[in-house]
Amino acid sequence: MAEKTLDCRGLACPAPVLQTKEILEQGGVDRISVWVDNEAARENVSRFLSRSGYSVAVVESPEGTRVVGVRQGPAAPSA
Repeated sequence: MAEKTLDCRGLACPAPVLQTKEILEQGGVDRISVWVDNEAARENVSRFLSRSGYSVAVVESPEGTRVVGVRQGPAAPSA
């Protein structure tokens, strides 16, 4: 399972979504974590991943907010 992590803290939308899209277009990403630090980026990245066929979880921590997307479908690991 290919896993990618993006640090988009400090970036305003649409940059976090565009960077996420660029990574997914490379293909083979089953799990992606995107670090964001504002509500608009959190919402937009979450919505984009969901529409792209990923199950989405938002994890809050002192370092920021992490939006985690896991590809849905037969190849996805069970949680």
